[in-house]
Amino acid sequence: MADKAITIRTRKFMTNRLLSRKQFIVDVLHPGRPNVSKNGLDSKVEKSRKQLKERKKRAKKVRGVKKR
Repeated sequence: MADKAITIRTRKFMTNRLLSRKQFIVDVLHPGRPNVSKNGLDSKVEKSRKQLKERKKRAKKVRGVKKR
């Protein structure tokens, strides 16, 4: 039930060719839950955004987490 309560929306998606990566802002909606861990966010973002090339196994990083 905890997985169903989290909704992830992405916005301001851009391709950074200089660093060869994708950048976007993730909005996390979690009604009825106090917060979501970074590890939980990593796994949800990884499921929603597949890596383009399997040979480049780059780590997905969640940075700049802010509360509103």
